[in-house]
Amino acid sequence: MNEYKYDKRTYNRERQRMLQNERLMQVQNLKQQITLLQEQLQSQYMRPLKWKEIAQEIQDCEKESKLLQKTLRRKVNRLEQLIKIMTQWVADMMYVEKSLDNRNLDCKNITLMEEPLSRQLGCEWILDHLFYNMEYVFSNCGFPGPNSDEIFQRFQVTINENENCQYEWCTQRILPASFDDTTFAFQKILKDNYMGIGRRQPLENQLISTNTKCFDYSRQLFKHSNHVDWENWLCGEYFEPNRYVIVMQSIHNDAKHPSGTLQRNRMTWVVVDRIGPMLSRTRELMTFSNYWTKDTGNFSLEQEAKFWGCNLNNIPEYLWHTMFTTYMQRVGTCHAKRFTNELINAIKSRKNRKYPPAKPVDDS
Repeated sequence: MNEYKYDKRTYNRERQRMLQNERLMQVQNLKQQITLLQEQLQSQYMRPLKWKEIAQEIQDCEKESKLLQKTLRRKVNRLEQLIKIMTQWVADMMYVEKSLDNRNLDCKNITLMEEPLSRQLGCEWILDHLFYNMEYVFSNCGFPGPNSDEIFQRFQVTINENENCQYEWCTQRILPASFDDTTFAFQKILKDNYMGIGRRQPLENQLISTNTKCFDYSRQLFKHSNHVDWENWLCGEYFEPNRYVIVMQSIHNDAKHPSGTLQRNRMTWVVVDRIGPMLSRTRELMTFSNYWTKDTGNFSLEQEAKFWGCNLNNIPEYLWHTMFTTYMQRVGTCHAKRFTNELINAIKSRKNRKYPPAKPVDDS
């Protein structure tokens, strides 16, 4: 019994000693924390600012505010100027008189400004306008429905009472070629060399370049009356997983890149649709007017015919329309065949590059 009491007292003394040591450790930790907190408080203590320092800070803030205000005012002025330019540009583009005079060029006045932002917006407006109206244009020109696989081809010349001419090439094809090969072929023919007509001179590459569309601006050089003339061309490409669209518009007035002396209004739409792994449908429409100059206005029918190589001399005037239309039907058919040959050759060249011919086996 005495041994039991002794062990119990020993246990209690040891337990008391451990509790006392633990309390001492807690007190020491708290004292250390007090010291650290006092040091932090001293380091974070800020002395009162002098009036001179406060005045200097206010002056610096005032300078920054005035600089920001000037920057914002300049931006506002630029945007106000842009609004004026674009408003006038849209008004000029949309305005058409009730009665168009043979020498009045308002309806052909496709214009680009020189100011960079208004220029970019103008290019985008022109090409997007062509792109978003393409189904309407195809329908008006007699194309089959957008999901039709019908083969369709037509060349048409229209001459109005003022002897103004309008030419239209309309084609829908079903090609035994992949979507990528067909797209490549049209890029090569239309975008790179404009069907081999004249010589292409780039003016502004990648006016806009995104994953869904890309715009560029070029000049097409051609010979006229023993001198080189040119037309300015705006080109837009639109990319979708199963569709490729290219649209083009001639630009008749440009503050940055002057146009040539001889002009005509030209527009092009090409749509390539994927309808199978090795099958593509294309819809192609190119339309352009007779030539004109800013000084003399529209070409007469006799001048237009002469430019195309059709001689109306010694032909009664009442037969001019019939003869020129018949002649242009032959020219249109010839151009269509040449374009088809270039398209097929471009597709073949793409295939040959992807799948080179096998090397002959040496049996020796």
